[in-house]
Amino acid sequence: MCIIVACLIYTYRAFKHAERLQAKQIILLGTSEWGRGSVRVKNLTSREEKDILVDNLIAELNSWTA
Repeated sequence: MCIIVACLIYTYRAFKHAERLQAKQIILLGTSEWGRGSVRVKNLTSREEKDILVDNLIAELNSWTA
């Protein structure tokens, strides 16, 4: 099961909250991502990060549950 935490500002607090929820991924939306029309997805297990266009976000989320 995927638990997702989204936030508008990169903060230590957001990561701590995700850890408390035992989230697998966190989706971050900061000002630079907002300007590019993307979000940053971070896998909290592997620490891998990638930027995903908002238009492709639903497909990405669906791939997590497939």
